[in-house]
Amino acid sequence: MKKVLALVLAVVMCIGMASVAFGITTTEKVNHFTVMDANGEISAVDAEGTVQYVAGDTFYVIPYATADGDSNFEITKAEVKQGSTTVYTPAFFFDDEGNQANNVWMVQMKTKDIAAVKEYDTVLHVEGKLEDGTVIKGDLTLVVKDTDMITENDINRARIDDADVATNGRYVVSADAFKAIKSGETFKFPYAGYTLTVGAGIKNALNFRASVEKIDAIVEKYGEDKVLGVIDFKDKNDLPVEIGVDMECTEYSNTHKTNVAYVYRVEGDKLVLVTDKATYDAARETVSFKTNKLGTLVISAEPLTDAKAETTSNKANPGTGANDVVGLAVAGAVVAMAAGFVALKK
Repeated sequence: MKKVLALVLAVVMCIGMASVAFGITTTEKVNHFTVMDANGEISAVDAEGTVQYVAGDTFYVIPYATADGDSNFEITKAEVKQGSTTVYTPAFFFDDEGNQANNVWMVQMKTKDIAAVKEYDTVLHVEGKLEDGTVIKGDLTLVVKDTDMITENDINRARIDDADVATNGRYVVSADAFKAIKSGETFKFPYAGYTLTVGAGIKNALNFRASVEKIDAIVEKYGEDKVLGVIDFKDKNDLPVEIGVDMECTEYSNTHKTNVAYVYRVEGDKLVLVTDKATYDAARETVSFKTNKLGTLVISAEPLTDAKAETTSNKANPGTGANDVVGLAVAGAVVAMAAGFVALKK
């Protein structure tokens, strides 16, 4: 019995060792990544390297197993190990539409539209496999930020060149820059659809990053003929002075017959009336109004709530509004977004 038992144990051990031997998986590190922006521009980055992106950018990460350009591998996992508050959940796919010289696996990334100058380190972890079963793993650090502030020096250089102030992707205007602005001088931002006219008196830096978009929940509730546009300022602060806003509303030509428009601000789950005296310029297809607070502003052709209008000196949030409007946060589904430029002038 002892010999039989020993033989059985030996056979079992051999089978187990054989299965372990045949089940060995080799794991290697990613050699390098290439990063492609939305315009198709490509840059190479070492594994565990760092790439800097401004908030709101979309780009594509392509991993390679070796230094060779044809060593792209099948991606099986892509996750954000650090900094999930600065990027959306990554999506990976096989690109066979000719965006690269060779069809490749890539990770689509999009940074969230944060309103801050602070840098955020985000770590993207990628895993995949080669045809022979070799597992490939690697990390890439993405530095996400809004770029540096616009300063008084930018304005002085613009005066020398007799040109508008070049923002170069920047949206934050410093206190010194506000003090240096003279009548007729203009900032141009890489967004379309609105112009900001800023008077004297702003003492602190402000972030004028914004999106021109429609929010699905508002459009669904009130209808496309009524909701003409939305300006979503990422900075929700009060302003020490009024600013003038001119917003393109091209739908007006088909839906509105008078020169009056309505402006509301999203406050939690309510719409609060900012003014019922906004004006429409048919020649420019532009709605003009003033406000002393940033935030998410909704422009409409007709009244949307029974809220009372704010005054320019009223800094407290009114308690009135449409309490049946649910889910109007900017995180709601976006129907459309414009691109181009926006001007800030005094």
